[in-house]
Amino acid sequence: MSAKRRTIAAVGVAVAIGAVALGAAGASGRNDDERATGPAADRAARAAVARFPDARVAAVERDSDGGPPWEVEVTRPNGTTVDVELDAGYRIVGIEEERGPDDGDGADDDGGGDADFDDP
Repeated sequence: MSAKRRTIAAVGVAVAIGAVALGAAGASGRNDDERATGPAADRAARAAVARFPDARVAAVERDSDGGPPWEVEVTRPNGTTVDVELDAGYRIVGIEEERGPDDGDGADDDGGGDADFDDP
């Protein structure tokens, strides 16, 4: 392979890598929530699990688009997930139940549609 062809191939690879990186950046830019860690995130997780004691915390996120500042995703023992929204004082302000695994009876395990919003 000539030096010119190697250069063209290298440029092509660099362009492809750049396109993938831009696509990943664009995809991540669509979500205004940021993963959170540290003592404040731990406190949010404890508040959510207090409402669903047998659940495990899947993620803690900080909301940066003006909604409740904390969202904790918990997974119940039956596999269903629940998003628990908390205010700055770690009080539950919203609960969104998501569809979980189907137990084969043709009905949603959470008893509702694709997602239900319940007042705390």
